[in-house]
Order: sequence, then C-alpha cells, then structure tokens
Amino acid sequence: MGAAGAQYYYSGAGGPAASQSALSASSAFAWLNEEGNAALHSETADTWTAGFVFSNLSDHPLLTGFSGSVDWWQVHIRNAIELDSPDFANYQCYGAATVADAAGAAAQAASPACQNVFRNTVTGAQGVATLQYTNAATIGTAGVDLQLNWIARLSDLGLKVPGSIAFNSQDTFVSYYRTKQSPASFDVNVDWKGSMGPTLAGTNPGAYSYRLFSGIAYILPSFSADLRWRFLPSVNTANHAFQQAIIANNNRVAESGQGTMLSYIPNTDIAAPAWSAFDLSASWNVNSVLQIRGGINNLLDKKPDVIFAAAGTPNKGYPVGTNLNAVCSATAAQRGCVNPTAYSLPSNGGSLTYPGYYDTFGRTFFLGFKASF
Repeated sequence: MGAAGAQYYYSGAGGPAASQSALSASSAFAWLNEEGNAALHSETADTWTAGFVFSNLSDHPLLTGFSGSVDWWQVHIRNAIELDSPDFANYQCYGAATVADAAGAAAQAASPACQNVFRNTVTGAQGVATLQYTNAATIGTAGVDLQLNWIARLSDLGLKVPGSIAFNSQDTFVSYYRTKQSPASFDVNVDWKGSMGPTLAGTNPGAYSYRLFSGIAYILPSFSADLRWRFLPSVNTANHAFQQAIIANNNRVAESGQGTMLSYIPNTDIAAPAWSAFDLSASWNVNSVLQIRGGINNLLDKKPDVIFAAAGTPNKGYPVGTNLNAVCSATAAQRGCVNPTAYSLPSNGGSLTYPGYYDTFGRTFFLGFKASF
C-alpha cells in the first residue's frame, strides 16, 4: 500500500537517456534494518494552551459546590525524529536524483542512499533495506480537556438524609492528531483521530475522538463510597485511518492534478464498538487509627474489546462469488483503488486488544488497611 519508488535503468546508445518507472505497490522488503543518525538535531515544537477555571458560581445549593476547568491545547512538532518509511528510502535512491547515462546510473547505485535499499542484481527484487532516523516528520495534535466537580449536602437538596453527594468528570476531546512521516508527497498526512493510531515511533496509540472518566460518590464523615465510569467510544484500526488518508490524498490529486496518486486495496477492518466499565470502591475510618478500604474493579466483568477484527468470507467483505475485479468502482479505480486478488476469511482479532485502554483482567477485588500512629 502506498507510493512506489522509481527504478533506474539506462539502455545505452540510441535508447532513452534515463527513465523512472513506478514499482509495484505490493513490493516489500525482506527485512527492515534500523540505524541511528549522528546528524540528527533537536525537534522544534509550537505549543499553545488556553483555558479558564470557574467556581463559586452562586450561593444556591445546586451551584455553590460546582467548579471545573476547560483547557484547549495545540501542539505542532517540526523536525520530528522518526524512522524513514520504506517508500522514502526508495525515493532517496531512485527518485531524488536524475541520471543521464550509464556512468551516472552507476554512480547513483554506489551512493549511500542506494546502498540502503539493496536489490538483487539478477532478479531485481527488493531485499534488505536500512532505514535511518531523520528530522523529516511533522506531528500535530489539538483538543480540549474538561474537568467538572460538584458536591452538595443532601439536606441542602431537601432530602432528610445525612451526608453529601459528589460528582466529578475528567474528559478529553481530540480535534485532530496528524502525522506526516516525510515531506514527500507519497508519505501522506494522516489524521488518526478516531483510530488506534498513530503508528509512528515515539507516538502513543489511541487517538480516540474522546474519552470520558466520571464518578459519583456518597460521603459521610467517616465513610465514603465511590462509583466510577470509564468510557471509550467506537474506534477504528490504524490501518483504516491510513487508508482513509490515502483516499483523501488521491481525491485531491484527481481534482487538482498535483501530487502523487497512491494505490490501495480496500480493507474490511471492522471498528471496535464503544466500551465502558464501572469500578466500585469504599473507604471507612474505623477510628482515629484504623482505616479500611476496598473495592471491585470492572464491577460488571466487561470483556476487553478486540481492535483488529476484519470482515470476510462468509461474513461481510468479499463473499465467495463476488466479482473481485469489480470491488473498486470505475471512479475509485481511477483514483488508486486496486481490486483484491483473493477472498479473505473473517477475523475476530483473536486476543488483539490494547491493555493500556481496555481492562484485560476482568473483575478484580482489592482490600487494604491503613493504621496511623
């Protein structure tokens, strides 16, 4: 998937001076070696934040205990240190320079850039490639953090019940999370929002459109109980986000006539459904010395969601009998869509999930004691 490099050849006297032809998008390296780069320099980031805090909005019992904050943030990193993509490594050898004769082609083949993308001199097949870390990438993200807190005595609310009730919520909303691995047109600008990307080195996966973490508590002078709610919305695979970026790129190229048309085979990745879990905890100050606390995490024993499920035969996707030569419409084919060459079996993703976001342990219990002397 993605852009291809260009292949040099020189036909000798009487033939074309030099030519660059696209390599198949399905070409792959046998191995990808990574190496450092002594010429790296520091990344540069523009970071902007703005927000406000509010509290004591009114003397009314419903509002006096209401407070919170809203924070907008935006981070754009230039000269980001990232590993070159295989396409960019190919381009450095086959596309960054133009040769006019056999001597020029031989000199280019001996250059460090071409030594990094080995080719079998007999078959022409791509072999082991060496990828370097460079300052060619850009990363940008923006969003809003929202925090809300509310507490009130139940008696102030007209209830003849002792104690107080409290609510809190800490939520994040992402506007975008974009990365571009290099300035080259075939390294597309990918917006990972709503997916489990980004996939670039040094970036954290999990660009959910939003995440919610809320809780409600009942509080007495010596006892409190808290019910927390963790919520994650439906999320696509990183592969889906990358393919959508290719489609958007190809549409721009088709409409403007500028840029690089990239090839892709339509995937059948299935978005993971929304996921939530509840946690229950309590704390009791038995006396001035002893405190007991305990709780249940993942109270309802919610299973983790699988991220890498894919449709296929005999579910959705390309059932047996589908004309694989017509999966891409005529318009899509003109814009880089490549028909699949085989049917695919469905995949439930197995156990492929993200423990950093989903609870993989199921229901768990905890109990603790604290003594103060």
